[in-house]
Amino acid sequence: MSTPDVSLVIPAWGTHVTYLPPAIESLLEQEGPRTEIIVVDNASDVPVPPLPPQVRVIRTPQRLPVGGARNAGLDAAIAPAIMFWDADDVMLPGTLRRLSEVLDGDPRVVAVTMDSVRWTPETGPGERWPWPRSVMYALCRRPRLFAIIAQVYCPFTTTGPALMRTAEVRDAGGFASDIAFFEDWALASSLTVRGRIVMLREIARWYRIHDESLTLGHLGHPDEHLWLAGLRRRARTDHRRPRWLKAMLPLFRVHHEMRIRRGRKSTAGVGYYESALADVDGAAGAKEAAGSPSP
Repeated sequence: MSTPDVSLVIPAWGTHVTYLPPAIESLLEQEGPRTEIIVVDNASDVPVPPLPPQVRVIRTPQRLPVGGARNAGLDAAIAPAIMFWDADDVMLPGTLRRLSEVLDGDPRVVAVTMDSVRWTPETGPGERWPWPRSVMYALCRRPRLFAIIAQVYCPFTTTGPALMRTAEVRDAGGFASDIAFFEDWALASSLTVRGRIVMLREIARWYRIHDESLTLGHLGHPDEHLWLAGLRRRARTDHRRPRWLKAMLPLFRVHHEMRIRRGRKSTAGVGYYESALADVDGAAGAKEAAGSPSP
Protein backbone atom coordinates (compact mmCIF):
# COMPACT_ATOMS: atom_id res chain seq x y z
CA MET A 1 0.00 0.00 0.00
CA SER A 2 1.17 3.55 -0.70
CA THR A 3 1.94 5.89 2.15
CA PRO A 4 -1.25 7.58 3.41
CA ASP A 5 -1.73 11.32 3.19
CA VAL A 6 -3.51 11.61 6.55
CA SER A 7 -3.34 9.63 9.78
CA LEU A 8 -6.62 9.65 11.72
CA VAL A 9 -6.07 8.85 15.41
CA ILE A 10 -8.97 7.94 17.71
CA PRO A 11 -8.33 7.21 21.42
CA ALA A 12 -11.07 5.26 23.17
CA TRP A 13 -11.72 3.55 26.46
CA GLY A 14 -14.62 2.57 28.67
CA THR A 15 -18.10 3.20 27.31
CA HIS A 16 -16.66 5.50 24.63
CA VAL A 17 -15.60 2.43 22.62
CA THR A 18 -19.28 1.70 21.94
CA TYR A 19 -19.48 4.89 19.85
CA LEU A 20 -16.61 3.86 17.55
CA PRO A 21 -18.51 2.21 14.64
CA PRO A 22 -20.44 5.31 13.43
CA ALA A 23 -17.40 7.53 13.96
CA ILE A 24 -15.17 5.25 11.90
CA GLU A 25 -17.82 4.81 9.22
CA SER A 26 -17.92 8.59 8.77
CA LEU A 27 -14.12 8.63 8.35
CA LEU A 28 -14.06 5.77 5.85
CA GLU A 29 -16.65 7.56 3.72
CA GLN A 30 -14.41 10.60 3.24
CA GLU A 31 -13.18 11.23 -0.29
CA GLY A 32 -9.88 12.76 -1.33
CA PRO A 33 -6.67 12.06 0.59
CA ARG A 34 -5.51 8.52 1.34
CA THR A 35 -5.95 7.76 5.03
CA GLU A 36 -4.91 5.39 7.74
CA ILE A 37 -7.12 5.02 10.82
CA ILE A 38 -5.48 4.24 14.16
CA VAL A 39 -7.66 3.40 17.14
CA VAL A 40 -5.79 3.70 20.43
CA ASP A 41 -7.34 1.26 22.90
CA ASN A 42 -6.40 3.11 26.08
CA ALA A 43 -6.33 0.00 28.29
CA SER A 44 -10.11 -0.07 28.04
CA ASP A 45 -12.07 -2.25 30.46
CA VAL A 46 -14.80 -2.41 27.80
CA PRO A 47 -13.74 -4.49 24.78
CA VAL A 48 -13.31 -2.61 21.53
CA PRO A 49 -16.03 -3.82 19.13
CA PRO A 50 -15.15 -5.48 15.80
CA LEU A 51 -13.91 -2.81 13.39
CA PRO A 52 -13.28 -2.76 9.62
CA PRO A 53 -10.05 -4.54 8.61
CA GLN A 54 -8.41 -1.34 7.39
CA VAL A 55 -8.47 0.07 10.94
CA ARG A 56 -5.31 -0.47 12.96
CA VAL A 57 -5.83 -0.95 16.71
CA ILE A 58 -3.03 -0.42 19.20
CA ARG A 59 -3.49 -1.00 22.92
CA THR A 60 -1.67 0.87 25.66
CA PRO A 61 -0.33 -1.33 28.49
CA GLN A 62 -1.99 0.91 31.07
CA ARG A 63 -4.55 3.70 31.16
CA LEU A 64 -3.02 7.01 30.10
CA PRO A 65 -4.33 10.55 30.35
CA VAL A 66 -6.11 11.45 27.14
CA GLY A 67 -3.09 13.43 25.98
CA GLY A 68 -0.86 10.39 26.44
CA ALA A 69 -3.30 8.20 24.50
CA ARG A 70 -3.33 10.62 21.61
CA ASN A 71 0.47 10.74 21.69
CA ALA A 72 0.57 6.95 21.39
CA GLY A 73 -1.30 7.35 18.11
CA LEU A 74 1.04 10.17 17.10
CA ASP A 75 4.01 7.83 17.61
CA ALA A 76 2.40 5.21 15.38
CA ALA A 77 1.30 7.59 12.59
CA ILE A 78 3.14 7.48 9.24
CA ALA A 79 1.32 10.15 7.22
CA PRO A 80 2.60 13.73 6.81
CA ALA A 81 -0.71 15.13 8.10
CA ILE A 82 -2.60 14.05 11.18
CA MET A 83 -6.00 14.47 12.79
CA PHE A 84 -7.11 13.43 16.27
CA TRP A 85 -10.75 12.44 16.14
CA ASP A 86 -13.05 11.71 19.08
CA ALA A 87 -14.65 8.29 19.33
CA ASP A 88 -18.15 9.69 19.85
CA ASP A 89 -18.30 12.20 16.97
CA VAL A 90 -19.25 12.04 13.29
CA MET A 91 -17.35 13.70 10.42
CA LEU A 92 -19.47 15.31 7.72
CA PRO A 93 -18.87 14.48 4.03
CA GLY A 94 -16.23 16.54 2.25
CA THR A 95 -14.45 17.56 5.44
CA LEU A 96 -11.15 15.80 4.89
CA ARG A 97 -10.86 16.93 1.28
CA ARG A 98 -11.52 20.56 2.27
CA LEU A 99 -8.98 20.56 5.09
CA SER A 100 -6.34 18.83 2.96
CA GLU A 101 -6.72 21.33 0.13
CA VAL A 102 -5.96 24.21 2.49
CA LEU A 103 -3.05 22.49 4.24
CA ASP A 104 -1.48 21.30 0.99
CA GLY A 105 -1.98 24.67 -0.68
CA ASP A 106 0.36 26.64 1.59
CA PRO A 107 3.55 25.22 3.20
CA ARG A 108 3.42 27.98 5.82
CA VAL A 109 0.19 26.56 7.28
CA VAL A 110 0.68 24.11 10.17
CA ALA A 111 -2.98 23.57 11.09
CA VAL A 112 -6.42 24.01 9.54
CA THR A 113 -9.62 23.80 11.55
CA MET A 114 -13.35 23.75 10.88
CA ASP A 115 -16.43 24.14 13.08
CA SER A 116 -18.84 21.76 14.81
CA VAL A 117 -22.51 21.58 15.69
CA ARG A 118 -23.68 19.78 18.78
CA TRP A 119 -25.66 16.63 18.16
CA THR A 120 -27.43 13.65 19.66
CA PRO A 121 -28.75 10.76 17.54
CA GLU A 122 -32.22 11.25 19.01
CA THR A 123 -32.58 14.99 18.44
CA GLY A 124 -30.26 15.42 15.45
CA PRO A 125 -27.82 18.29 14.85
CA GLY A 126 -28.41 21.53 16.73
CA GLU A 127 -26.65 24.85 17.13
CA ARG A 128 -23.02 25.57 16.35
CA TRP A 129 -20.77 24.60 19.23
CA PRO A 130 -19.85 28.00 20.75
CA TRP A 131 -16.11 27.47 20.65
CA PRO A 132 -13.65 28.65 19.44
CA ARG A 133 -14.53 32.20 20.41
CA SER A 134 -15.63 34.26 17.43
CA VAL A 135 -12.76 36.72 17.84
CA MET A 136 -10.21 33.94 17.22
CA TYR A 137 -11.13 33.77 13.53
CA ALA A 138 -9.80 37.31 13.09
CA LEU A 139 -6.88 36.99 15.50
CA CYS A 140 -5.44 33.95 13.73
CA ARG A 141 -4.48 36.28 10.86
CA ARG A 142 -2.14 38.17 13.21
CA PRO A 143 0.42 35.52 14.26
CA ARG A 144 2.22 37.39 17.07
CA LEU A 145 -0.97 38.54 18.76
CA PHE A 146 -2.48 35.08 18.27
CA ALA A 147 0.52 33.49 20.01
CA ILE A 148 0.00 35.78 23.00
CA ILE A 149 -3.73 35.13 23.20
CA ALA A 150 -3.05 31.40 22.97
CA GLN A 151 -1.47 31.50 26.42
CA VAL A 152 -4.55 33.18 27.87
CA TYR A 153 -7.36 31.29 26.11
CA CYS A 154 -7.42 28.07 24.13
CA PRO A 155 -7.43 29.60 20.64
CA PHE A 156 -8.50 26.74 18.36
CA THR A 157 -9.25 23.05 18.40
CA THR A 158 -6.48 20.46 18.00
CA THR A 159 -8.96 17.57 18.17
CA GLY A 160 -11.92 16.84 15.95
CA PRO A 161 -11.92 18.78 12.65
CA ALA A 162 -8.30 19.96 12.85
CA LEU A 163 -5.76 18.78 10.27
CA MET A 164 -2.14 19.40 11.29
CA ARG A 165 1.33 18.70 9.95
CA THR A 166 2.60 15.61 11.74
CA ALA A 167 6.20 16.83 11.90
CA GLU A 168 5.14 20.11 13.55
CA VAL A 169 2.93 18.34 16.08
CA ARG A 170 5.86 16.12 17.01
CA ASP A 171 8.25 19.06 17.18
CA ALA A 172 5.79 20.78 19.52
CA GLY A 173 5.84 17.77 21.84
CA GLY A 174 2.39 16.48 20.96
CA PHE A 175 -0.33 16.78 23.57
CA ALA A 176 0.68 17.57 27.13
CA SER A 177 0.68 14.14 28.78
CA ASP A 178 1.45 15.35 32.31
CA ILE A 179 -1.88 17.14 32.86
CA ALA A 180 -5.37 15.67 32.84
CA PHE A 181 -7.06 18.57 31.02
CA PHE A 182 -5.94 21.48 28.82
CA GLU A 183 -3.61 19.02 27.06
CA ASP A 184 -5.11 20.14 23.74
CA TRP A 185 -4.71 23.80 24.68
CA ALA A 186 -1.00 23.15 25.34
CA LEU A 187 -0.58 21.80 21.80
CA ALA A 188 -2.56 24.65 20.23
CA SER A 189 -0.42 27.21 22.01
CA SER A 190 2.74 25.50 20.79
CA LEU A 191 1.55 25.39 17.18
CA THR A 192 0.89 29.14 17.05
CA VAL A 193 4.66 29.79 17.02
CA ARG A 194 5.35 27.21 14.31
CA GLY A 195 3.41 28.60 11.38
CA ARG A 196 0.05 29.85 10.16
CA ILE A 197 -3.22 28.64 11.64
CA VAL A 198 -6.22 28.74 9.30
CA MET A 199 -9.67 28.65 10.89
CA LEU A 200 -12.60 28.01 8.54
CA ARG A 201 -16.11 28.94 9.60
CA GLU A 202 -17.55 25.84 7.95
CA ILE A 203 -19.30 22.95 9.70
CA ALA A 204 -17.36 19.68 9.64
CA ARG A 205 -18.43 17.70 12.69
CA TRP A 206 -21.45 16.52 14.57
CA TYR A 207 -20.21 16.88 18.14
CA ARG A 208 -22.02 14.30 20.24
CA ILE A 209 -23.30 15.54 23.59
CA HIS A 210 -23.81 13.09 26.43
CA ASP A 211 -23.29 13.03 30.17
CA GLU A 212 -19.86 11.42 29.83
CA SER A 213 -18.47 14.01 27.39
CA LEU A 214 -14.87 14.82 28.33
CA THR A 215 -15.59 18.51 27.71
CA LEU A 216 -17.72 18.65 30.83
CA GLY A 217 -15.15 17.09 33.15
CA HIS A 218 -13.03 20.14 34.00
CA LEU A 219 -15.77 22.54 35.11
CA GLY A 220 -14.88 23.79 38.60
CA HIS A 221 -12.17 21.16 39.04
CA PRO A 222 -9.80 21.80 42.00
CA ASP A 223 -6.76 20.85 39.92
CA GLU A 224 -7.19 23.64 37.39
CA HIS A 225 -4.16 25.48 38.81
CA LEU A 226 -2.01 22.43 38.07
CA TRP A 227 -3.21 22.28 34.47
CA LEU A 228 -2.51 25.98 33.95
CA ALA A 229 0.95 25.53 35.45
CA GLY A 230 1.47 22.76 32.90
CA LEU A 231 0.65 25.21 30.10
CA ARG A 232 3.29 27.63 31.34
CA ARG A 233 5.81 24.82 31.75
CA ARG A 234 5.26 23.80 28.12
CA ALA A 235 5.83 27.40 27.01
CA ARG A 236 8.98 27.76 29.11
CA THR A 237 10.63 24.64 27.67
CA ASP A 238 9.51 25.05 24.04
CA HIS A 239 12.60 25.55 21.88
CA ARG A 240 10.57 27.38 19.21
CA ARG A 241 8.93 29.82 21.60
CA PRO A 242 10.55 33.25 21.11
CA ARG A 243 12.25 34.93 24.06
CA TRP A 244 9.85 37.86 24.04
CA LEU A 245 6.94 35.47 24.51
CA LYS A 246 8.66 33.55 27.31
CA ALA A 247 9.34 36.89 29.03
CA MET A 248 5.57 37.34 29.33
CA LEU A 249 5.06 34.15 31.34
CA PRO A 250 4.82 35.99 34.71
CA LEU A 251 1.94 38.02 33.27
CA PHE A 252 0.24 34.86 32.05
CA ARG A 253 0.57 33.39 35.53
CA VAL A 254 -1.19 36.41 37.04
CA HIS A 255 -4.01 36.04 34.52
CA HIS A 256 -4.30 32.31 35.26
CA GLU A 257 -4.52 32.96 39.00
CA MET A 258 -7.23 35.57 38.42
CA ARG A 259 -9.09 33.08 36.25
CA ILE A 260 -9.06 30.51 39.04
CA ARG A 261 -10.27 33.01 41.64
CA ARG A 262 -13.12 34.14 39.38
CA GLY A 263 -14.11 30.55 38.81
CA ARG A 264 -14.25 29.80 42.51
CA LYS A 265 -16.28 32.90 43.40
CA SER A 266 -18.86 32.69 40.65
CA THR A 267 -20.58 30.32 38.25
CA ALA A 268 -19.10 32.04 35.20
CA GLY A 269 -18.98 29.68 32.27
CA VAL A 270 -21.58 27.26 33.60
CA GLY A 271 -24.21 28.45 31.14
CA TYR A 272 -21.88 27.48 28.30
CA TYR A 273 -22.36 23.84 29.25
CA GLU A 274 -25.90 23.93 30.60
CA SER A 275 -27.36 24.39 27.13
CA ALA A 276 -25.37 21.38 25.92
CA LEU A 277 -26.59 19.23 28.80
CA ALA A 278 -30.13 20.30 27.94
CA ASP A 279 -29.62 18.39 24.68
CA VAL A 280 -28.82 15.30 26.72
CA ASP A 281 -31.95 15.73 28.81
CA GLY A 282 -33.97 16.27 25.65
CA ALA A 283 -32.61 13.07 24.17
CA ALA A 284 -33.50 11.14 27.33
CA GLY A 285 -37.02 12.58 27.25
CA ALA A 286 -37.41 11.60 23.62
CA LYS A 287 -36.43 8.02 24.43
CA GLU A 288 -38.86 7.83 27.33
CA ALA A 289 -41.66 9.23 25.20
CA ALA A 290 -40.93 6.56 22.61
CA GLY A 291 -41.15 3.87 25.27
CA SER A 292 -37.48 2.94 25.32
CA PRO A 293 -35.36 3.07 28.50
CA SER A 294 -33.08 6.04 29.15
CA PRO A 295 -29.33 5.33 29.03
